[in-house]
Amino acid sequence: MTTKTMIGILGVLMISAMAPMARADQPDCQDVSALYEAAIEALDDEQRLLLDTGQRAWLDYRDATCQLFSARDGNPALSATALADCIAFMNGARALELRLVGRSAAGAEPAGLY
Repeated sequence: MTTKTMIGILGVLMISAMAPMARADQPDCQDVSALYEAAIEALDDEQRLLLDTGQRAWLDYRDATCQLFSARDGNPALSATALADCIAFMNGARALELRLVGRSAAGAEPAGLY
């Protein structure tokens, strides 16, 4: 199996897994930004630098990954939908991570991811 075929299969699987999720229920970029800002406020200077570095790297990772998984030769409509779904999915995962950072910084024991 070629690398291109494997990437295609992974993309289809990822998008298929995201299909049942309603985009309205997923955190958008503003939600992620608000959670990031709340977490930054609760951290000390060293931790802020680490979170800021991680957030910048995550944004690059999210954008590149979603571009990869949404690449559709000759079908811009599918590409746009896949891109939006991917970003919503990845924003949801990042929102959970940022909630954990915020809880941890506030001294609370994380009760779980949700």
